[in-house]
Amino acid sequence: MNNFLPNFNFKNIDSNATNLLTCPDQYVSSYVMGMTSLTENRDSISYNYDKKRNPTCDNKRKNTIAIILESPHINEYNNVNGVLAPKGPLCGKWNDFANHFYTAIQGSSVISSIQTNVIYNIAFVNMVQYQCSLGNPLSGKNSYQKEKNQNVINCWYNGFNIDLKKRLIAINPSVILVLCGKDFCRNVTLMLAGNKILCQITTATGKHPAYWKHEINTANKKHIQPRLID
Repeated sequence: MNNFLPNFNFKNIDSNATNLLTCPDQYVSSYVMGMTSLTENRDSISYNYDKKRNPTCDNKRKNTIAIILESPHINEYNNVNGVLAPKGPLCGKWNDFANHFYTAIQGSSVISSIQTNVIYNIAFVNMVQYQCSLGNPLSGKNSYQKEKNQNVINCWYNGFNIDLKKRLIAINPSVILVLCGKDFCRNVTLMLAGNKILCQITTATGKHPAYWKHEINTANKKHIQPRLID
């Protein structure tokens, strides 16, 4: 299953919603310290409960770096005969992430927690798995940004705060990078700090990968090290 909320109905959050399909979390690539680019290899994460009713994954991987994102947008779905079929998190900005992950890690406080010669699995995990933007533009005259943000918050406090906790416990990552943006970063970090298991995992916050390329170009012009992840 994609999450631990089998009875969640997104129409209760936004009555205008027509896309009611969740975008699954995914293992997206492997990483070894020093790699300057990443190869995309997506595998949707299947969540479940073990015999003791503890959250787990059917396809669990070791040494995972969990990237916490926000919610899927336009490029995370394919339109198949009028039906929006999910592709996966951050499909629209994959190249920006893959080409700049090395730079982001180098300037981060978590660099000391990533071991040399260990193969890590990178997992994209959406804070909320529904398309909270409803596919609408998030900038310009007809921006749906405010409504999207409210949908995210409403989803969060109607079950996804507990669901994300369970999904992360199931994945059991070595490192957590909270990159869901400043509007929601505090919600996630407070949840992590309040859980006796997740609070022990090395965690850092940072800018959403959609902004990495711009931040790097700006830093290069100023001849300074870009700080993409704290």
